[in-house]
Amino acid sequence: MFAFNLQATQDPTELENYAGFKVYLDSLNRLSDTMILGKGAENRIKASYAYLGYLETALNAFPDFVYPFDSLRNISVLGDENTKFRIFTWELLFAPNKYRHLGIIHYHTKKKEPIVKVLNDFSDNIRNPQDTVAGINQWYGCFYYKILRKRRKGEFKYYMFGWDMNDGKSYKKVIDVLTFFDDEPIFGAQDFHFTDYNEVRTRFILEYDKHASTTMNYDEDMKLIVFDHMAPIGKSQSGKDDKDILIPDGSYHAFKWKRGKWIFIEKLFHFKLKDGEAPIGR
Repeated sequence: MFAFNLQATQDPTELENYAGFKVYLDSLNRLSDTMILGKGAENRIKASYAYLGYLETALNAFPDFVYPFDSLRNISVLGDENTKFRIFTWELLFAPNKYRHLGIIHYHTKKKEPIVKVLNDFSDNIRNPQDTVAGINQWYGCFYYKILRKRRKGEFKYYMFGWDMNDGKSYKKVIDVLTFFDDEPIFGAQDFHFTDYNEVRTRFILEYDKHASTTMNYDEDMKLIVFDHMAPIGKSQSGKDDKDILIPDGSYHAFKWKRGKWIFIEKLFHFKLKDGEAPIGR
């Protein structure tokens, strides 16, 4: 692991030209190319966990969020500078059609102390993922593509929109909830309400056929989370019953923010995709 002195400057524009740090960032990007595109699972795994260690070291060197790390490739970097919070996520193909997600969360405590913690993807072991609340060691891993901040009774909640390649046959889109309790990150909250079905979920997961293009994002104009209604494909050309294979059918559902909760809307009428593009994250 590289050793470098970051006390020489606290100006992020100067740091980009600081030779030792630039070498460090270049090395991270080379590792990211290997962990995503490398041939052989062993090479991808080694690169991914080396990347995790390097990034953790770099974040600990910037306790005051001086550097944005926006030059990093192949990973997601999302956050809220107002509340001093950011999260880094990426995916790892560790075996044929088997994916794992890695991540790091960097935040300030209520006493303004900087914290860097590694997230442990526990999604394969969660029996009922839409009913659970857990900490960093039982994280429902995914690649985050959007963050939406809401405030309720003086506390911030972050709605994390994520993407998961699942088993290579079907993909998933996920909306998780991130809060902080006693300065600890907590994932999941009973915020998704299906009033007609008397059902509450702690995170929302949409699974669909990998060949489908699926919408799940926040529409700024409508102030709604919009997502596709999924329907089984029915009979395949081979004659096999593919009732479990879900694809969008052209209609939409939504969630509306009301009194600190997301309330399910069964049918969303008059929704038009902007410029022919579905509001998808990835």
